[in-house]
Amino acid sequence: ATDDRFSDDNGDEFTQYDIVDGQQRLTTISILMIEMIRQFKMLGSKNAAALRSRYIATTKDGVPMPKLKLNRDTNDYYRKCIISVEDDISVVPKIFSEQRLHEAQQFFRERFESKKTELGDEFPEWLDETRAKVVSQMKLTVYLVPKESDVGVIFEVMNNRGKPLTEMEKVKN
Repeated sequence: ATDDRFSDDNGDEFTQYDIVDGQQRLTTISILMIEMIRQFKMLGSKNAAALRSRYIATTKDGVPMPKLKLNRDTNDYYRKCIISVEDDISVVPKIFSEQRLHEAQQFFRERFESKKTELGDEFPEWLDETRAKVVSQMKLTVYLVPKESDVGVIFEVMNNRGKPLTEMEKVKN
């Protein structure tokens, strides 16, 4: 964990943490939320802006502050193409990890569109029920690591399930 604390433009206080394990899960959840927010926005719901500021990005001094910051190789793409308000899908992913983010976005987008077609007038209610499940029933386990030097050991223990980690996985950690 880092000791990076800040207040956003609404006066809400935040603490930034480094994620040792679980970035992929959090990224997937954020993409699910982004596509859910997109659906609320298309329905003209006020929920869209509130969900965005609560779960995806806040502002500090008028500058957007994403609540999740990815690794260097994918963070710019995530900010500009995945969580951007403009919804610009014309930017082509350049590397494999960007392609994976794009595919996840398309996966959720297609699922919501399919559900909208299937449910018709019942879609807004289903969307709100789904939102409630995601924001109220999902549980995440957080372990605060007291010393930075313990992070590598914890990462290796959590991820070494009978199969040795490659040097690349260790370096990435």
